Amino acid sequence: MKSQLPLIHETMKYYSILWATIFCIAICSSAQAQINPDSHRALLNPIHEWMIVNSNSVFTFWDEKSAINNARNGFYGNIDVDGTISIGQRNSIQQGRQLFTIAIWYRFMDQSEDVALTAYNQLQYFLETFHDPEGGEFFIQEDHKPDNKTRRIYNSSFAIYGLSHYFMAFHDHDNELYRNAANEALNIALKCFVAMDKRTHDAAYLGYQQIPVDDLAQNEIPLDGGDKEANTHLHIMEALTSLYEAWKPAKQSMQNKLSSDDYSYVESQLQKRLDEMLVDVMVNRFCTERDEYAYCRTEFTRDWTLVNDQVFSFAHDIENAWLFMEALRVLGDEVSDQEAVTTMAEKLIHTVFSHGMEPVDNGYASIALGNISDLSVSSDNKDWWQHFEAFAGLYMGARLSSSNEQQHAYLKRLMDILTYLDEGDLIVRFSDNMWEYRWENTLAGPWKAGYHSLRAMVFVKQWIEEDTGHWRY
Repeated sequence: MKSQLPLIHETMKYYSILWATIFCIAICSSAQAQINPDSHRALLNPIHEWMIVNSNSVFTFWDEKSAINNARNGFYGNIDVDGTISIGQRNSIQQGRQLFTIAIWYRFMDQSEDVALTAYNQLQYFLETFHDPEGGEFFIQEDHKPDNKTRRIYNSSFAIYGLSHYFMAFHDHDNELYRNAANEALNIALKCFVAMDKRTHDAAYLGYQQIPVDDLAQNEIPLDGGDKEANTHLHIMEALTSLYEAWKPAKQSMQNKLSSDDYSYVESQLQKRLDEMLVDVMVNRFCTERDEYAYCRTEFTRDWTLVNDQVFSFAHDIENAWLFMEALRVLGDEVSDQEAVTTMAEKLIHTVFSHGMEPVDNGYASIALGNISDLSVSSDNKDWWQHFEAFAGLYMGARLSSSNEQQHAYLKRLMDILTYLDEGDLIVRFSDNMWEYRWENTLAGPWKAGYHSLRAMVFVKQWIEEDTGHWRY
């Protein structure tokens, strides 16, 4: 693969300092109220310790059981609960999520050469296997036969997400190979945004057309009912959040790597699109309020005619809430309506806390679906991923609350979910320091990677350290 021209090392160090400064300013100017550590130390200490122990054990599983480290071959596609491993039918969603996971692990947890090499190999495999250099986006499947030459914005969003985080992890690395790879990753992520945005953004109604009328046959797979779906738009917002965070301190260096047209497009549209996705699309269109509660409607037609008026997803809503606050952190003063975002995040978390969790013998469990009519439980399945989104959302809820009592209630519920994860039947242990959480009979599969579990654990650990004075930078 052809690498980008290297930046002078001193220049990279300058941009590293600039990036860290902007990151810190963004957090400090966010609407999030930090938790008072003295009032909640009895809960914060065991939660923090749980995040460290479990994240290390889960990462060990993915590193030792799943990563194919002897070549640029990615991560295994399938691992059964008994440990049986196979390549499987790998896709760009799974492998893009693995790229994100290894990047944040290096950035926040372990800056060893072994982790750096695993991340580099994953990047090379991902780009060589899934990237469409002509179109700029990413294919779904490893198999590029005509029937599988499909590009979907959901897949491209996870490509942008993984590539952006790879850049943020390695843009200032001492090794020139990794620095060049980071610059190439951001370059491709920005070009993917330009291609995806031009192809699918809906200028008339906002959001993204998941079924573009002029491109349906070869590029998109129809949904059941509408063509604007909440979860897809959430993950596009998540990807644009990370891309904008990476872009802001790096844009001067990117002038020599992007074409003038692409650079101008990113400069004029990226921040605008992130704000649109956060405020106009997710908060004002997908989400709706009912007294002190709120929920996110799941599917609309192109012109925002509601398709599904029966159920909503508790699990996705609490994920929505904390990702809203991450987008707000990155946008900072550039957001168009900070109060609307913060209010909606608080109400979504309160709704899930009040209606979307239930006591079990060993703690509390996060449930899946709710009925729109009365916010009651519609489906009580307890998949692994929704518990990790729940405790990330609960911690964010504690951050947002100005009530010491409410902060305690959220943190106590978080501890109860951790107890359920420890003592329930979701955990699969391979040794005293290696385990993962199952999804039905699978530990790794097309929709099962390290993304949900390690993302929540690493981010909550970081948030606790910020709130208790252990500032990373």
